[in-house]
Amino acid sequence: MNWQVLAVELGLAGLAVLVLALDLVLPAKQKERLGGLVAAGLVGLLALWISQFESFGAGFYGLAVLDLFAWYMKGLILGGTLLVVLMTREVLRTLPAPRGEFYLLILLAATGMSLLASTADLALLFVSLELLTFSLYVMTAYLRTDARSIEAGLKYLTPGQVLFTVLAECATNEPNRLIAASVGMALPKRPEQYGYLSEAHTYGWTEKKTGEYAEDLAASMLATILGVKFDPDESYDKKKEVWKISNEIVKTAETTQSAVGDKNGNWTTVIAAAVLIH
Repeated sequence: MNWQVLAVELGLAGLAVLVLALDLVLPAKQKERLGGLVAAGLVGLLALWISQFESFGAGFYGLAVLDLFAWYMKGLILGGTLLVVLMTREVLRTLPAPRGEFYLLILLAATGMSLLASTADLALLFVSLELLTFSLYVMTAYLRTDARSIEAGLKYLTPGQVLFTVLAECATNEPNRLIAASVGMALPKRPEQYGYLSEAHTYGWTEKKTGEYAEDLAASMLATILGVKFDPDESYDKKKEVWKISNEIVKTAETTQSAVGDKNGNWTTVIAAAVLIH
């Protein structure tokens, strides 16, 4: 496991934990020193970042990589975070808000941004994005006694709300391996009834075949609930004709994505999703 790949992120997380611990034990008058501590820590991380130049590679079982792009982005993030900390030290003295939480949120947001620059896996991408956005949501509404701050936080949260999603994912590191991910949908005629969503991920199947399978799976589940008689061993096209004649299933659809594994053995991932917006 190459820890150096995420050395900057581990440093930011460690600095955030240190700030949180000191914020709990320091008297109120001494909490002004937290800004200087954070600035000094960021300067140290910038020195660490410089030492990583050309020390590129992958780590954490391929979840993260350090390449030239990630290296540049981490330097930009560290420099920007340091600039924000220095610019806000005087402003924080005039605000009726705890300083420790502010620096903690800045460091967590910087950790999320830095992770985004190095992620090579969908799961880590999601975690990084959530860490970044949750920190920014709280920072937007940081002044809890200010109505404008609360309103801004709510307006920022609304387009980034948590939604229910049916997600199909398929990944491979086998060269030239065909993979596909699909989400199928089936809607009933009567609006008071529920439809069905299905997901499928396949290896060696074409995009068309995988899409038809996911669509067939959703329609079959809906037909079973509606009492539509059909032969499960029939081909998809024949079952589709039966459903049309029954006049119970009004629409079926699918969304599918396929890809061929990278020829050099790098991980290749495909996803298909149905997002429920309400």
